[in-house]
Amino acid sequence: MKPEDDSHLVETGLATAVFSNNYTLRDPYLITAGATLARGVSHEKVEAAIKAVLSEIGEKGVTATEL
Repeated sequence: MKPEDDSHLVETGLATAVFSNNYTLRDPYLITAGATLARGVSHEKVEAAIKAVLSEIGEKGVTATEL
């Protein structure tokens, strides 16, 4: 799963939509991420997938294009 692939959860059938928000109101900036689960998929499975992507971004960073 690549961090730059923001549709991974949709393409794999785990979710029907994904979203994120960056609230730059105060340092260290709150970032939220979520998904609309596909029918029959547990929230634990989607949560684990989101955490895996966020962990990979934390370890490897993002490209200039992704910014």
